[in-house]
Amino acid sequence: MKKQYTIAYNLVVIIISILLSVITLSSYGHMSLIYLHSDIQLKIAMMNTTWFFFVLFYILTFLIDYKLYIAICACIVTIGIPAWIYNYYIELTHGQIFLLKNETIQGMIVIVCFSIISPGLTLIVIQFIKRNTSKFEDNRILGRYHMHEGFLGILLIILAFVFWIIRIALIQYEIFRTKLRIYLALDMILLFVVLFFGSFLLFRDWRDVVKLNFFEKINDNKNSDESKKKDISSTVFSQISSESVQFFKRLKVKIYPVGLLLASFSANALIHGLHLLPKELFNLELENIILFGIACCFLGAGMIGLDWYNLFAKIYPDKYEEIERKIAILKD
Repeated sequence: MKKQYTIAYNLVVIIISILLSVITLSSYGHMSLIYLHSDIQLKIAMMNTTWFFFVLFYILTFLIDYKLYIAICACIVTIGIPAWIYNYYIELTHGQIFLLKNETIQGMIVIVCFSIISPGLTLIVIQFIKRNTSKFEDNRILGRYHMHEGFLGILLIILAFVFWIIRIALIQYEIFRTKLRIYLALDMILLFVVLFFGSFLLFRDWRDVVKLNFFEKINDNKNSDESKKKDISSTVFSQISSESVQFFKRLKVKIYPVGLLLASFSANALIHGLHLLPKELFNLELENIILFGIACCFLGAGMIGLDWYNLFAKIYPDKYEEIERKIAILKD
């Protein structure tokens, strides 16, 4: 009975969301037929549509089942990104799709596709932790050392900085700001994804980062009888020791919703730029919006990394209870 209620609830939420989305996109499409791309009326319509989907996909994170959300995210991204790239091709060849302007079709695809990336990516990260953590706990470098995820996070943040430098270099050429702006968009996508993962891993492993504990020498004798008595395992984590218990502390105040909000805003700011915050209304330069988006990505993903265990408990309550029972046994 409970399962049927959950299915019905998710179905109702999805139907309402689709209806609202169709109404919003139809309104934007209608405005694009009336006004030019440079008109403030169309810019406001674009801004309203962008914010609608930003808020919608953020709220849906807390309303529907996470597996359904990930499935929706996968479908939208799988269909949306190729369609977005193809639309750029149509634009370069001066074609036209149906009765709408190419930039209108492109705007719709970009809004829907990239508004769901950050929430979907967050849930996928937590799902990846649940499925693969035990596989990577014993990974070795040079056969003797284990690399902590905080160090990997630092490497990814450095890579994100490289993507930012690439953007600065590309925008110096007008062709990359006009006909070839897809390369700037791809650069921003890579920057966001890499920075998101880097910040998440950095803050998730902040204790080791503060101690500059990036590599750990693996003791081949750790599986002795004495060690086995001290360590316990779960279906998610192969080894939970007394030293790693602090890794599973839940924050008293849940901050992952704020982190998810900041990261979602970041994805939209990096991709949409002035479409999210029109210069005519907010008097902001594009590069200021980009820098603010990068900062929000770093802070948002970092907050999710700090509060990952609360989010894990929400998504996998049964696995969380199992880990808590194991930890209680270890403390006793």
